[in-house]
Amino acid sequence: MLQEADRLGCRQFVTPADVVSGNPKLNLAFVANLFNKYPALTKPEGEDIDWGLLEGETREERTFRNWMNSLGVNPHVNHLYGDLQDALVILQLYEKIKVHVDWSNKVNTPPYPKIGTKMKKLENCNYAVELGKSAKFSLVGIGGQDLNDGNPTLTLAVVWQLMRR
Repeated sequence: MLQEADRLGCRQFVTPADVVSGNPKLNLAFVANLFNKYPALTKPEGEDIDWGLLEGETREERTFRNWMNSLGVNPHVNHLYGDLQDALVILQLYEKIKVHVDWSNKVNTPPYPKIGTKMKKLENCNYAVELGKSAKFSLVGIGGQDLNDGNPTLTLAVVWQLMRR
């Protein structure tokens, strides 16, 4: 990859160690440099590609993700729906808005057992919905399974109500 970038004149500050380590800022700078040198890229004609999937997240999703990360949740949220499927981030957000979370008795934390991982994550999601209802959130028709499945509409509904507080 770096040899091809060198042939294009776009390998100014990236080393093989940078690529292997996966430094996101250097990777972004590398891609930005590539697009600055060759800005006239066109979409291929006649290929069956869903470009909407490549576009990324909506402004609303990005806002929610940035809000969560600004509160210092661990792990860092990169993909809104995938990173909330075990509800650990949501439970941390409950604590940030002063809703008590029983970490020792009700929450399953990693490492999860090899058998039953999905059930442990689902238990966390069910507990997150239960806490939301006790905090007087409007969670009609939302269950832990919806969070665990990464349902975009229902996950955003929960996060929006957390953000409102």
